[in-house]
Amino acid sequence: MNYLESILLLQYEKALQILEECLCNFDDELWLDEEYQNPAWHIAYHVLYYTNIYLASSEEAVMHWQLEQGGLQYLSSSEHPEYSAAAKQADIYTREQLISFLGIIKRNLTGYLQKLHLNDPAWPPWYDETKGEFHLNNLRHLQHHPGELMERLNNRAQVFL
Repeated sequence: MNYLESILLLQYEKALQILEECLCNFDDELWLDEEYQNPAWHIAYHVLYYTNIYLASSEEAVMHWQLEQGGLQYLSSSEHPEYSAAAKQADIYTREQLISFLGIIKRNLTGYLQKLHLNDPAWPPWYDETKGEFHLNNLRHLQHHPGELMERLNNRAQVFL
C-alpha cells in the first residue's frame, strides 16, 4: 500500500469509528424517531451502504452485506420511487445489525484500498472524477451523515460526542 492509500485507510478508519460511536449512543426511541423525514437507522444504513459500494474498485468487486434490502439505500422517495415500495416492506435495521455491517466494512477496507488505482476513472461511471478524487468525496459523505446523526443526539438526547 502506498503513502496516499495508507492515508485514505486511516481516514476511513477514523470516520467509521466516529459513526460507530454515534450509533452506540442512540436509544430505541431516537433510533426510530419519525419526527424526521428519515429515521436514524435509515441514515445510518444509507451511509454504510454507499461507503461500502464506493470503496470497491468496480461494481463486480463490491462485497454486498447479507442483510441488504434493495431500495433502502435511497433517502428520498421523490427522487427514487423504489424507496417508497421498499420502505413499506422493509425490516428496520437495529443498531447492532448496522454496527456489525460497519465492522464488515472495516475488515474489508485494506483489501478494497489495495486494489485502488488512484488515477483510474471512478465508478460508478456517472462520476466524472478519478478514483482518488472519488474517495475524497466518499469520505466527505461518510463524515456528513454522522454529523447529521450527532446533531440529533445533541438536540434530542443531550449526548455530546
